[in-house]
Amino acid sequence: MRNFISFIKWSFSTSDDKAIGILRILFSVSLIPHGIEKTIANVMPILNDPICGPTTGFYAFFQCFTSGYHISPFFAFMGIITQVLFSWTLLVGVFTRISAMLWFCVMLWLIPMEVHDYMSFIGYTGYKLLIAACAIFFMIKGSGKWSFDNLIYKKYLAISP
Repeated sequence: MRNFISFIKWSFSTSDDKAIGILRILFSVSLIPHGIEKTIANVMPILNDPICGPTTGFYAFFQCFTSGYHISPFFAFMGIITQVLFSWTLLVGVFTRISAMLWFCVMLWLIPMEVHDYMSFIGYTGYKLLIAACAIFFMIKGSGKWSFDNLIYKKYLAISP
């Protein structure tokens, strides 16, 4: 039980650093369109995937991941849900460390897949490496100022043993 409580404290603890808060907001705003294009058809331009061809919407991306990239349905679902849901949790700053951990796992999964397909770091791999680096930063530092994590930690967790 003590380990669970310390995990909860760790996941909500953060500093009042404004720079971390600004980076978190800008980072999540850049990630939100990726989630939107994977779930809502005809909102974003059609993404022309090199293996699956033009895809838009949740079902098309799910089929692309499972059939085109041969990823298990569980990991395909988790990858799409992470890009849809956890970019919004980063924006408001709730469960930031857990969201960053999931984003890091998705990038660890996508980078080798892209390098294997193109045999080089050309394309969007640099963007995926930047996302992975920012995710590591948020796993270490937390969400910063202007976040629900900061509010929850100060109000409920800072004084408890």
